[in-house]
Amino acid sequence: MRPRSGRRRSATFPAGQAAVPARAYWGSSLERAQLPDTVTTIGASAFHGCTRLTSVSIPASVTSIGESAFACCTELTSVVLPDSVTTLGAGAFAGCSSLASVKLPRGLLVVNARAFACCTSLTSISLPETITTIGEGAFSACSSLTSAALPNSTRSLGTRAFARCSSLERVEMPAAIASIGASAFLGCSSLAHVRLPISVVTLGERAFDQCSSLAHVEVPVGARVGPNAFRGC
Repeated sequence: MRPRSGRRRSATFPAGQAAVPARAYWGSSLERAQLPDTVTTIGASAFHGCTRLTSVSIPASVTSIGESAFACCTELTSVVLPDSVTTLGAGAFAGCSSLASVKLPRGLLVVNARAFACCTSLTSISLPETITTIGEGAFSACSSLTSAALPNSTRSLGTRAFARCSSLERVEMPAAIASIGASAFLGCSSLAHVRLPISVVTLGERAFDQCSSLAHVEVPVGARVGPNAFRGC
């Protein structure tokens, strides 16, 4: 791979390259990145802060996308993650403020912490039926997100998973979810109705704090409800 440069518009890769190294294009002026089908790993912060990057093509050979790999790529509008991807690092697309659509791979088990935090143009998400865990702050501060359908495979929502999603109006909770973390929906001021399935065992502290439009909620009998779970509702 060529060394980083602030003036190149597209990334070039030598034949047979298997990985994009950590911080390889950090802060560069790349506009396009088409990865060859030999690449299996995109390293941590590989494209972090590429504020002119508008297009990235991720081949079906990629299995792992590192922490903050595309964080703060503020002109990136859409991304398709192939089904080969099994690991999506923390903060992988955090701060991609123009990202309006994303397709997650069908085999993904965990949406890691802050993976899509502060993606303020994201209006909806489609999560594959393999997801078991949505990590801490995974979709926090996605202020344009209006709905979220959690797949039946989901067992837990991390702390602040959807906090400050101020346009979120509707959440479909899966029948088997057991744990909703602290401040999971903190400040979701447009959320009007929530039904918690009988599978919920733990509802964390301030889980729905400052959900000022919340008019109705059904809490299962026996669930452990944390302090201030519905404060400000």
